[in-house]
Amino acid sequence: MRYISSPDFRQDAERIGILLVNTGTPDSLELHDIRRYLAKFLSDPRVIELPSWLWQPVLHGYLLRTRPRRSQAKYRKIWTADGSPLLSLSRQLRTQLASALAQRAPAGHLRRGP
Repeated sequence: MRYISSPDFRQDAERIGILLVNTGTPDSLELHDIRRYLAKFLSDPRVIELPSWLWQPVLHGYLLRTRPRRSQAKYRKIWTADGSPLLSLSRQLRTQLASALAQRAPAGHLRRGP
């Protein structure tokens, strides 16, 4: 099942939008958080394009039993005092981008997302 975008997309030439996206990250180095993140990430049909009936048994029967511990060892090498570097750097980028845009945009024209 391939991911198909919304067919009713319309471009608004009067606005500029910036979308910051990342693949997510575990909440902590704990195995249950890594397992929960991997389950969510690897269940996304845009990531794994196999039928759910075929992929889910592989994911839950094998991968989520073996992969979290190996991933934990790799995450330990890059984890910082602020947590996941991906999340920390994404937050910094969002803050810096919002500040730079606020200096350029007329008052009241910026809308911040979640």
